[in-house]
Amino acid sequence: MSSKKYVIDHIFESIDIIESQVSDVSQGDFNNNIMLQDCIMRRIQLIGEGVRKLTLDYPELREIEVIPWQDIIGMRNILVHNYLGIDLDMVWEVAHDDLKDLRDKINENLDIILGDIE
Repeated sequence: MSSKKYVIDHIFESIDIIESQVSDVSQGDFNNNIMLQDCIMRRIQLIGEGVRKLTLDYPELREIEVIPWQDIIGMRNILVHNYLGIDLDMVWEVAHDDLKDLRDKINENLDIILGDIE
């Protein structure tokens, strides 16, 4: 398996885990459950780390502009370095709303992303 495919599979795995954890949870319940917050934030970090690795190893992927590579890496950096605290509303929005769109955009561009596999 190529390293690109390996990383994409791990990104999808984290999206699946996040979606399964927030599918039946309200934002209020999320805000009151530190273990759930930690799980979701860790998985978002892993997604960001995967995206960071992909775009460092394969800078040409940044040309796929429909995928917000830098925003994903930026979110990872906020979570890892806790810049001025973590906005739980933003974490919830990413977990509840944005990840399905990210998966769809990656899938729509998968042939391009995996092209020229090493």
